[in-house]
Amino acid sequence: MHDVSLNDVVLAILGGALRTHLLGLGTLPETSLVAAVPVTTREEASKVANAVSVMMVELHTELADPAERVAAVSESSRRAKGRHRATGPQTLDAITDALPSEVVRLGSWLLTDVIGPNRIPPMCNLMCSNVAGPPVPMWFAGARLLGLYPLWPIYPTMGLNVTVV
Repeated sequence: MHDVSLNDVVLAILGGALRTHLLGLGTLPETSLVAAVPVTTREEASKVANAVSVMMVELHTELADPAERVAAVSESSRRAKGRHRATGPQTLDAITDALPSEVVRLGSWLLTDVIGPNRIPPMCNLMCSNVAGPPVPMWFAGARLLGLYPLWPIYPTMGLNVTVV
């Protein structure tokens, strides 16, 4: 009907919630907040459990109307997926694998601690992940799993991590 995905709706709801919260604080920025959205890069036949890349999606927190926001988020998500496909999902992995770990660490330190986020605008404001829960009841050492509590690191310039299960 609206040609949007479940992920688009989750991101638009998050954008609306953040908009309401930041308006209440009087700190809503004029431009949209941007979410880093994890994307699997694992091939179907692969035995690797977690192969993840990230795409950046605008949450359109500048839009008050929820219907306009979900349409705009959906378009932003489509553009992000296109950029992600064009650059190749393993590009970041290939770059970081090619560099010695000390160079990557030094570069991260320079960007976050020396140059700082006040001089370089952040690539994203938060992380948002939508994870499918297990399709069957899960057990561990004879006890049934009653809840899932995903963890993801919060990087410099990120103020929030939201994971929907």
